[in-house]
Amino acid sequence: MKNQEKLLFQVLDALENMEETPEHEKLLELTKAYAMALSLTPGISFNEKDIDEVVRKAKTKFDIRMGLGTIFKAVDYEPWLTKRQGSIEWFFWQRYKKQLGKKGFPPHVTRSLDKVTDKILDHLEDPEKDGEWARKGMVVGHVQSGKTANYIGLISKAADSGYMVIIVLAGLLNSLRNQTQSRIDSDFTGKCTRSKKPIGVARFGMDRKPISFTTTEKDFHRG
Repeated sequence: MKNQEKLLFQVLDALENMEETPEHEKLLELTKAYAMALSLTPGISFNEKDIDEVVRKAKTKFDIRMGLGTIFKAVDYEPWLTKRQGSIEWFFWQRYKKQLGKKGFPPHVTRSLDKVTDKILDHLEDPEKDGEWARKGMVVGHVQSGKTANYIGLISKAADSGYMVIIVLAGLLNSLRNQTQSRIDSDFTGKCTRSKKPIGVARFGMDRKPISFTTTEKDFHRG
């Protein structure tokens, strides 16, 4: 990770609970403080241009918004997530949250993603529910509106809550399927399906290892 990126991550992490960007002088002061702390590490240093660039990027990040959207409830919908929330170990979701931070996602956007994926998961069905049941739904969003970030967050929470098999339909084009596979490798499984090496969320722990039946090079095919 480049030095500027490290500094930006530290600044955004410090601003995690803020809904709005602080005034310029306070943000500049905060950035300088973290730059000074990071500069204690050999090989890391910042000049005035670096500081100004990180401040600018931090402001830009806070201009990004992700709305909660609208959900159409099923007639037989019964909330279940609140009852089980305390007993679920959010291993995959916590890894993914840290990964979003490393990617520079603004904290308030991550919080919005947390809320909306909770809502979607709750409108699915409790995977521990007895008997036979089915639930269908569809998520619709504009181009570059965060759909991939959304469904990887949902995949993470679904796995945490007890869903054992998760299927992602990534379209008819190999290029799109490969791109989707790469994102899931990095942000959910933590292992590159091509090189078999740890990537992405693996840096935050590999206590649980999802199995992928497809790779960036190979999809399902007829026998």
